[in-house]
Amino acid sequence: MSYEEHRDRLMTAFHAVAESDDVLHERISSVARLLARADDCAEQVENDGMMTRGSQGQYVAHPLLAEERNLRVQADRIWSECLPEAAAEDAADDSEMSVTSIRARQAARARWDRAKASGDR
Repeated sequence: MSYEEHRDRLMTAFHAVAESDDVLHERISSVARLLARADDCAEQVENDGMMTRGSQGQYVAHPLLAEERNLRVQADRIWSECLPEAAAEDAADDSEMSVTSIRARQAARARWDRAKASGDR
């Protein structure tokens, strides 16, 4: 899906709010851009295959697999900031996760919050 298609779908979902809130409008546009880039990565992986040759001829996972995942994680974080109730639902989903997964999620959120507070992101 293209950036425009992602943006249009997201804008349709939040049309009334987005018109009155420039910050939300920009966040939705950012999510759309990230998702479009992730889709481009997925398409390239589809064309190239999941495995590529490494520097010494060994097979390795396509580098765009990680890039696609990172783009989708970034989009999800921004989206969660737009929808506080969705973040609360994610917290409720912790009951289905292992203790290790819950701790990993909490640590990642703490790092993300520190980075945002210091202005690194």
